[in-house]
Amino acid sequence: MCGKAIEAICVDKTGEKTLHKGIIKLKELGIIDNQLYEWGEALRKERNIGAHATDDRICEQDASDILDFSIAITDYIYILSLKFDEYKKRKKTQTMDDLFS
Repeated sequence: MCGKAIEAICVDKTGEKTLHKGIIKLKELGIIDNQLYEWGEALRKERNIGAHATDDRICEQDASDILDFSIAITDYIYILSLKFDEYKKRKKTQTMDDLFS
């Protein structure tokens, strides 16, 4: 489910329909930084274990980490980035008097 959620973000923000290409594009567009890109690659690899018929297993801690990452990247892209953009706009429109009052 986490992989599917991040794929949906990739489609929304980049138009890319695969997790692999979408994560690369998110980084290229500056939507995520290098650390979030690395997290995305880790998620993609873990997701592939669950998506394909192999004997590999995902441990509970890895599953928890992947969920945490999914929440973090969603918050970063849709909440924190928007809040920071609003902050920058507000600061840009403030006058010197506003800053010192």
